[in-house]
Amino acid sequence: MLIDNCKITWLLSFLISSIPALKSQDTKYAYISQGNAIPNAVLCGAIHRFEIHVQSQALSELVIKLPVGVTFRKGIEVKNKLGQKFAAKTFINDRKTKIVFCQPVPPQTRLEISMKDFDTIVYSRIWMYRLYGKIVSMATEIPLGSVWVQTDDK
Repeated sequence: MLIDNCKITWLLSFLISSIPALKSQDTKYAYISQGNAIPNAVLCGAIHRFEIHVQSQALSELVIKLPVGVTFRKGIEVKNKLGQKFAAKTFINDRKTKIVFCQPVPPQTRLEISMKDFDTIVYSRIWMYRLYGKIVSMATEIPLGSVWVQTDDK
C-alpha cells in the first residue's frame, strides 16, 4: 500500500512538472514581477514594492487589494523604469487602493509601484497583493494577477 502511494505521488509530480508554464510575458494586458520589501524584514515602516509590465494595451487604472490588517501610512508612489515619478492619483480605502493614471500607461512600459511606510496588526512573513487593472478599451476591471512579498524574520 505504501509503495503504491509513493508510485502515485512520483507519477503525479512527474506529470505536473512536465506541463509547460505560461510565461508571464505572454499575457495580453500586463504582468507583475519582482515583489520585495525594503528592508527585507518584518518591520513597520518598510516599503513593499513590485513591478508591473504593461503589454499590448494601455492601462488607465490599477487596483491593489491589500491583505487584512495592512496599511501604508505614507501612500503609494509610481515610477517608470528610469526612476521618474509617473503622474497618478491614489485613493486608499480600507483594504483597496486605486491608482488612476493622469495619462494612460502606454504599452511596453514598466512601472515600479512602491507602497511606503508599511504597518500591520497581523504578524506574517508573506504578504499577498491582488491586482486588477482597467484597460483603456474596457469599462470594467480585469484581474492582472497577484504579487507576493516575502520578508525575513530579522
